[in-house]
Amino acid sequence: MARGTWGEGGDGTSPLRVTLKVTNAATTMQVGFFLRALPPSLATLEDCANHVNTNVVDTFKECFLTTDQIRSVDVLDITTKEGFSVELDAVTGTIGTGNAPDFTMVPISFKTGFRQRIGQGRMLFPVRGPGEIDGNVLSALGKARIGAFVTDLRNNYLAPIAGHPWQMITAHEALLASRPHKRPEPLPAVPAEWYDVTSIRLNDRLSSLRSRKLGQGS
Repeated sequence: MARGTWGEGGDGTSPLRVTLKVTNAATTMQVGFFLRALPPSLATLEDCANHVNTNVVDTFKECFLTTDQIRSVDVLDITTKEGFSVELDAVTGTIGTGNAPDFTMVPISFKTGFRQRIGQGRMLFPVRGPGEIDGNVLSALGKARIGAFVTDLRNNYLAPIAGHPWQMITAHEALLASRPHKRPEPLPAVPAEWYDVTSIRLNDRLSSLRSRKLGQGS
């Protein structure tokens, strides 16, 4: 299992936060994930944003309505805070009529070889199409649409990597030592770490985004 540290005193890896931004007349939706550049690599943040745009946005937009505007692919180096965005001025979703209830989502889980909670990750993905819901789970149509996007992520950013340097990871900032309630021993401090993602799973059980404020996505 590939695992390392980042930030001050880290191993030189700079986790890259990739954010896909969607807007419509009422709200903003954002989904994202982390990548790292496999060494040795001279690839830039612009290269990364362009690769995601070329290889992921086509299936991503098929999960959204024609009234939803796919605005940008943004890549942020969370160590240096430098970033680059590909602005998408004329890209809309492809679902033509109706919409699912607002704030409906499904989790997409990112699993690593480190099985503690801090080694795992997830993406809260909006469910937009009216035919994508079957009771409290995704319908076959919903699984097919969102599943195609998940397949693109899996094929492009999980090992074996070919033709580019980016591997999907989970990452967290440094955690201070703490003593959870009713735990006899304190939890030790944990440095800022990253972990290679080994599998991506689409969960079919629907939920609601915690924030119901306009302008908030996932």
